[in-house]
Amino acid sequence: MDAPPPLDDMPKMPPGPNLLWTPNVEAEIDNWIRTGIYPFPELGLHFVDQFNSLSKIDRRLVHHISTIYRDLQHKGMLSCTAWVDKLPIFLDLTAGNDFVMSAILAFSATNLAAETKSVETRNLAYHHRGIALNGLHVAIGNFSNVNSDPILAASILLSWQASDW
Repeated sequence: MDAPPPLDDMPKMPPGPNLLWTPNVEAEIDNWIRTGIYPFPELGLHFVDQFNSLSKIDRRLVHHISTIYRDLQHKGMLSCTAWVDKLPIFLDLTAGNDFVMSAILAFSATNLAAETKSVETRNLAYHHRGIALNGLHVAIGNFSNVNSDPILAASILLSWQASDW
């Protein structure tokens, strides 16, 4: 029977996505997980329970995009881009619409990937984008007044991530 290779010869697992974790960010997210209280009341969301089922990494993505909103709000610059001004609406539409949640997560991961140049983070964005596109396809197949706003939100969020046109 062959002996296992020495640990130094073992292939290294690639690092996870670079989500710009800081001790403060980690503490805020850990508190959010522990208490269930969304750490951005300034967004004025009507629905926040949908975030409680997210993984820690996905909460980091929501946290990242919410932090951008908060920072721009404090600077009086919410109207500097269309997405920042509409973010609370998009986040509220994630309630009961997993494909909108996936579009938000992809949007945040795309932003982080551009900032960090991390291949793993870009792959995380692709992953969430694929889930969002599949869910959007199903929702369009069942188009109604009830899902028209979520369909529009996901379509807008996904179009803002397109880089091939």
